Amino acid sequence: MLAVSDSNHNRILLVDAEESGKVVHKIGGRAKDLRDGNFAEARFFRPQGVLWIGEKIYVADTENHALREIDLQSKMVRTLAGNARQGYWLQSPQDGKATQLSSPWDLAHDGSGFIFIAMAGLHQVWVYHIQSGKIGPFAGSGYENIVDGQLGEAQFAQPSGLSIFANYLFVADSEVSAVRRIDLKRKVVETAVGKGLFVFGYKDGRIDEARLQHPLGVACKGNKIYVADTYNHAIRPIDLVEQRVSTLVGKPEMKTVCNIDDPACDTLRLYEPSDVKIRNNVLYIADTNNHLIRIFDLDKKLLRTLPVRE
Repeated sequence: MLAVSDSNHNRILLVDAEESGKVVHKIGGRAKDLRDGNFAEARFFRPQGVLWIGEKIYVADTENHALREIDLQSKMVRTLAGNARQGYWLQSPQDGKATQLSSPWDLAHDGSGFIFIAMAGLHQVWVYHIQSGKIGPFAGSGYENIVDGQLGEAQFAQPSGLSIFANYLFVADSEVSAVRRIDLKRKVVETAVGKGLFVFGYKDGRIDEARLQHPLGVACKGNKIYVADTYNHAIRPIDLVEQRVSTLVGKPEMKTVCNIDDPACDTLRLYEPSDVKIRNNVLYIADTNNHLIRIFDLDKKLLRTLPVRE
């Protein structure tokens, strides 16, 4: 089963990704609102990131500035933090129900009861404790830039995608066209790829020379970070062992006119992919401006479209 944020329709879809692509559940509806209740009654406002843990799905309800929970057993939605009003800088953790958030974009789980939140509007990474309901800043001073260092001193710029592998939390840091990593043991922030607010482009090669443009999603497996390089219309792997960036799916050039016999048009190109996830050596790509879910088999090197059917 695949949980999909259908952001423009303000809903979450549970899709049979292994077989037919049939929508099993629709949660929310077209009207934008912050409303708890059953799957039909609940409302979201342009949700982005989703995180599946056991029988619950957690949602970064971005324009509601809220963290939501979908309980698959009771088929109910409730709000864990946020109240639809955009919040401001926070110094220490507080009770989630009383705390205002600012454009939460993606979520990640470390297996120890904490959910990390890419708080794009505050240029920080926050953390939510599932058991206590406390929420607050984890990394980032709140200033917008690309600065490495200790958690409270480091700076991000609209962090968006999150992914955890081993002791690292990887962050798609969109406004600095970078991929950052947080060492969860040493409590420091480092930069894997990226140079600054106005340093972006499209370039494969050595990590220190490679360029991305406004990446919004990351997924990790082994020594590779798969990046949804949004404005380059591509999925770009970062090999941490070889210290190189390459292009796996997509090219920066977008064809607007295709001829029937043009091999460059045989496969629909990606159009501003906003996220990528990995499962069983298969990449699931949110091909945002094509309004599609794309699937790339890393073994067969084949790209196909998941036929989502309601």
